[in-house]
Amino acid sequence: MKVKFSNLGNLKSGEIDLKPLAIYIGPNNTGKTYSAYCLYGILDPSVAPFYAEHTNLNLFDESINELTERGYAEINLEEIIKNHAELILNDLCSIFAV
Repeated sequence: MKVKFSNLGNLKSGEIDLKPLAIYIGPNNTGKTYSAYCLYGILDPSVAPFYAEHTNLNLFDESINELTERGYAEINLEEIIKNHAELILNDLCSIFAV
């Protein structure tokens, strides 16, 4: 699976070919941590179900359909955040305020 990044922290653009083992090597402040956190948030099976159980937003339904139909999906997190920032923030606050 290949994951492409653009405008993620210090990363202007990049691509990671995910294999069973991926090792990040590079100088400080080059985007390794940003990309690792992003991958974790997208791929960790516990994150999406947790959020889905606590929110009414179905932000990734279209992406899931794309993935099923085409075998890949493009997720523009910047666009999602721009379009749904207030709803996301309110949902997250209600989740963690408990």
